[in-house]
Amino acid sequence: MSYRGENSTIRNRLGARGGREGGLGGGHGSGHGGGRGGGLGAGPRVTQHTHDTFDDDETQGPDSQELVPDSQEYEESENTGVIWMAPGELWFDHSSISRDITNVIQQYFKSPWTCYTQVDKDTKEHWFTLFKRTYKWLPEFDHLAVHDYHANAFKRVRDMHYQVTKRMSGRKPVWMPDEVHAEMMKFVDVDGEFKKRSERAKKNRRGGSLTNKVEPSHFQGSISTTEAAKKMAKENGGKMPTAGELYLKTHTKEVPGKGKVLCSSKAKQIKVTYYIVI
Repeated sequence: MSYRGENSTIRNRLGARGGREGGLGGGHGSGHGGGRGGGLGAGPRVTQHTHDTFDDDETQGPDSQELVPDSQEYEESENTGVIWMAPGELWFDHSSISRDITNVIQQYFKSPWTCYTQVDKDTKEHWFTLFKRTYKWLPEFDHLAVHDYHANAFKRVRDMHYQVTKRMSGRKPVWMPDEVHAEMMKFVDVDGEFKKRSERAKKNRRGGSLTNKVEPSHFQGSISTTEAAKKMAKENGGKMPTAGELYLKTHTKEVPGKGKVLCSSKAKQIKVTYYIVI
């Protein structure tokens, strides 16, 4: 489903309750400020967001208060690219949300972090504040949004480190400052435990031996597993697939002359086990 279609559903919900509870409930967690009330009424048109600037001076502090007239709130949601989120419609399991979280992190990546737990609290809050300039949700989703955002950001930082140190063979990506890249690669070169983990991962991806070729891990493309499941449900009259059906679907593709082919030897083993069990 497109942004426009997803946000249309969310706007309808907001419009029905706008007079009672207010619409612009910018989700804040972990000590962040509350959302602005006011309601969206019938719901303004929601557009694609634009890339934000990353100037610390422009980021409001957690205690900032801003009174905005109703007419200005409507103009803000109309013109600044606000995108409304809701579980089951547009949420953190959506690949487009993951890409935007990645963009926020990459544009403010100031230390050679190898994982999310190494990131300082101020930076985490800054990333989240920047994300919330574009994405908003109803107040009742605040707790879930904070949890799911940080879970997604955890994966993004981990994947960025792997991308730089392994997939790019240590080459510096354009978004990473020179000094940060140098420190990151220095750590990789001297960390013996990291090298051991890396060797184990290489073997696992090759079926336990470095002489084997690297097989594809899946055939679902860039979408998340949740999105793949929703797509299958849509094609099957709304019925969600079982875990086994979803796995086989996302790990199989049609090859001319060969029919349906599984992506790896591991997937073949899982398929055999699956049919034995059922």
